[in-house]
Amino acid sequence: MPVINNILKEKNLTFIASPWSPPKFMKTNKELYNGGKLLKKYYSIYAEYLIKFLEAYRKENININYITMQNEPYACQKWESCKYSLNEQKQFIYENLLKLLRKTDTKLLLWDHNKENLYNNINELYRADEKIAGIAYHCYSGAHLTNLELVAQKYKDSLLIHTEGACYFSNYNEKEWIKDAEMYLIDLINDMNYGMNGYVDWNILLDFNGGPNHKNNFCKSPIILNENSSDFILTPIYYYLGHISKYVEHEAKILAVDTYLPNLLVIATKKENRIVTTILNFNNETMELNLLINKTRVNDYINPHTICTYIDII
Repeated sequence: MPVINNILKEKNLTFIASPWSPPKFMKTNKELYNGGKLLKKYYSIYAEYLIKFLEAYRKENININYITMQNEPYACQKWESCKYSLNEQKQFIYENLLKLLRKTDTKLLLWDHNKENLYNNINELYRADEKIAGIAYHCYSGAHLTNLELVAQKYKDSLLIHTEGACYFSNYNEKEWIKDAEMYLIDLINDMNYGMNGYVDWNILLDFNGGPNHKNNFCKSPIILNENSSDFILTPIYYYLGHISKYVEHEAKILAVDTYLPNLLVIATKKENRIVTTILNFNNETMELNLLINKTRVNDYINPHTICTYIDII
């Protein structure tokens, strides 16, 4: 909380909260881990529990903008997890949580699990309500871009937020880390082009072992501490993500892009008088580029496994 409040003195932030398990006494398996379900007799009490969480942060001058009802409601994990069917999610949300959320400034994001079958799941879950801001999703079961596009087209007034993405850890190796950075950008750029509004990386900073983590679920991150924790390493993931987070402005609009080269990934955005075009070459060959951005023509080359960004002022 002190770190967050120091940041808030300099910059506004948007916060998303995602519960991973109810208290164990409320669950069928009487533990935080290995799935289990929330007992229905505790639905109303657990809704109050989540509201008290929001209120506690509010007292520390941290306003949680959005909350999901459960991280990955279809997953049974060795770490904190809890399973809900679609009907159970609807019962908890529409009969318990929403009426209490109306007393707060926080809005709800539905789902918070993978894009697989996202369209059908959201059709089942969604009801128009001023307290439902949009849909949260993860990337771990694959791209599923058709599902994302269908949801974006049908629920145009709803936010589509990628709330968790990560990859597992390997020792620092330039070739491996660039491969992972490309994986991040392929996922991010495709989602932006197919309707996503915001992207959250699961881990910004981890130690050299990819933790700490109480269940040995070690991962990679844009920044890692070096082996003796005396300094940090900005990994290729950090720089690749920076081509989006540094240059694409908040509330920029996605532009249509046409390309003759399907083996290059391209994203273009516009805000006011600024067009930003980012190109990712994840192939083993140098590619010649001939870009037409607005009325500006750019002739260039992009090396293999390279990312570059062009900024054009209209």
